[in-house]
Amino acid sequence: MAAVSCAINLYRRKSMNPSNSRDIDTPLPRKMIRIRRVSAITDMAPSTIYAKIAKGDFPPGKKYSSGKGGARRWDEAEILSWLDGVSA
Repeated sequence: MAAVSCAINLYRRKSMNPSNSRDIDTPLPRKMIRIRRVSAITDMAPSTIYAKIAKGDFPPGKKYSSGKGGARRWDEAEILSWLDGVSA
């Protein structure tokens, strides 16, 4: 029983410590997603997504490597916002 009480007190100390709490005005970290997730959300094939990027009709995302190809990620909120604009 003492171990449980100790764990509860430790949790309370951490949760009540202002340095451990998140400011309400602090934005949540962005969720960066891969092409497969973007494809599933938009119901478009990856090739269609890349063709729309080339035309300027789709958010380009962020490249994490230089050169042709390489890792690219999209902000999930940006994709959802784009979908709202297209469906409106």
